[in-house]
Amino acid sequence: MSESIFASLPRFDDDGSHAHVTLHGGEPTAQQPEPEAQAAPSEAELELARTTKALKETLASLEALKEQLRQESSRRTEEQISALARTLFPELGRAFLAEEIMRHLPDLIPGGGVLVQLRAEPELAAQIEALVADSKPASSPIEVIEDEAPGPNRVSVSWHDGGVDFDFATLLEACLAQLKAA
Repeated sequence: MSESIFASLPRFDDDGSHAHVTLHGGEPTAQQPEPEAQAAPSEAELELARTTKALKETLASLEALKEQLRQESSRRTEEQISALARTLFPELGRAFLAEEIMRHLPDLIPGGGVLVQLRAEPELAAQIEALVADSKPASSPIEVIEDEAPGPNRVSVSWHDGGVDFDFATLLEACLAQLKAA
């Protein structure tokens, strides 16, 4: 049987990557493989491509939404903590600042009978005055002066060559600034 009879039939042992040799009129000729005709994508392939594209768009949209929700959650949490701190700090100051000052005052003031003056708003000054009266005699005399100048939740302690300020309001602002930075 002649090779030329079968030359037009497809070959199953050929991957199409090399040239075919066929006989025409008794002489061999080299023939390049014909490019395979690209078949049009089927409807299922088109639908799969559309679905894949839609899924990618949805995922990108969900990522953007997730980031937006994270930012909104952080903003709301910061607002709520700030509001809570702004409410609680003055209350804590009124309830505990006088006691806290009296707890630390003996370690802060110099000995030797130096006059120590505490300046505070009237309500806080009254609390400190009561604590001074109830405490054991200090090594230095303590004078409590009602003064609006230090402001709410602030006490200025001074003696002849030094002093210290207890400032709950500035502490609150520092805490809130730290919260915003985080």
